[in-house]
Amino acid sequence: MKSSFVANHVRTNEEKIWASDASGYATCAYSIKGDHLYFRGTLSKDERMLSSGHRELLAVAKTLTYYEHTGKIKNKATNIYWLTDSQNMVTFLTKGSGKSHIQKEVFKIMIQCKRLNIRIIPIHLLRDDPRIKIADDGSKTVDTDDWQIDDETFQKNKDKYNFTIDLFASDRNSKCKKFYSNFYCTNTSGIDAFSHSWDEEVAWICPPIQEITRIVRKLKISRMNGVLFVPKWKTADYWAEIFDDRNSLLWPFSSAETCRPFIVQETHNPRSPFSGRTKFDFIQLHFNSRLQR
Repeated sequence: MKSSFVANHVRTNEEKIWASDASGYATCAYSIKGDHLYFRGTLSKDERMLSSGHRELLAVAKTLTYYEHTGKIKNKATNIYWLTDSQNMVTFLTKGSGKSHIQKEVFKIMIQCKRLNIRIIPIHLLRDDPRIKIADDGSKTVDTDDWQIDDETFQKNKDKYNFTIDLFASDRNSKCKKFYSNFYCTNTSGIDAFSHSWDEEVAWICPPIQEITRIVRKLKISRMNGVLFVPKWKTADYWAEIFDDRNSLLWPFSSAETCRPFIVQETHNPRSPFSGRTKFDFIQLHFNSRLQR
């Protein structure tokens, strides 16, 4: 195979520097020079089973797919110096691979490069290089949106509501066609739910726990209705946003049901309390901020 074939189709003085890394469940890439861009992508169960070198290739492919999808890459001939701690990835992108499944990924990247008019120049760095460490940390960051209530519980609520959006989800656990995610993923309707309007939505909300107070406050200024799930933790800061000192529900909440659902989580954190049948109660809160106080 011709050496450096990924890098041969374009010549330009326009330059960017990107770095990436892949862990056992996610990839991360960011720009050091050029656009101020950041991407984190989660791996599917099948992708997690691939070799480390193959996952590093996926970090490249997923990042290119993301920027092509969002239109952040302009169709201007550009050299991208791609920093990695994977010698295998450098070899794959310069010489290819004798393994067909890896070679298929390399050709996919080559086609993406041609379509985007970019030239990838992979550069190997040591793992303790600070530029690699940033990408490494990003690939190991736990996605706090990556948990959901079991399908049976959702279906019971779906019979009562015609949900239009899952406010905090990912492509692997979204309950609605429209959803917002913490990081870019396939079919997401947007990143960072708080940066979008919630007006006129019928929302299914399984929230990041640290954001519950912020979520309740946004519910109060939005015209919407739906269901919010929160742990029944009476000492939590968010409790005073939902109940008054007589333990009565505050507006816009109309009813609360205690349950102990089965939690589906994709981050595979064995220490997380949000995995499987919970050992503590949740409250299923029904709200309608379309109605006046």
